[in-house]
Amino acid sequence: MKPKKIFKTTSEQPNIITNDFSLFSTKNEIEYSIDNQNTQKLKTKLNNNILVEITIPSDIFEWFINVFDDKNVKLISDWHDGYDDKKEVLIKQRQLEIETFIQNIINNKIRFVQNKKG
Repeated sequence: MKPKKIFKTTSEQPNIITNDFSLFSTKNEIEYSIDNQNTQKLKTKLNNNILVEITIPSDIFEWFINVFDDKNVKLISDWHDGYDDKKEVLIKQRQLEIETFIQNIINNKIRFVQNKKG
């Protein structure tokens, strides 16, 4: 899928990245938002009331995942970054990676197991 350009690169904003995840705004399972810095957020609740939040900044080739329990306590966080490639390749890779991740957590039963330290 070719990324849709919703942000224009200008001399004032030379590092804007052109991924568009608004397609998820039409899915009932996903809450989509974008802030005034063009950072996109996707949130979904899994079957066990676990909240998965994905943050996609517009000025770097990274994306961040936070997982919260039903009391809004952060259980885990992670990130993915892209580098060493042409901008067009990084845009396509990030689009595909995030779309695939979202589809996988929606379409598969996810369990979150915490190990007891001891």
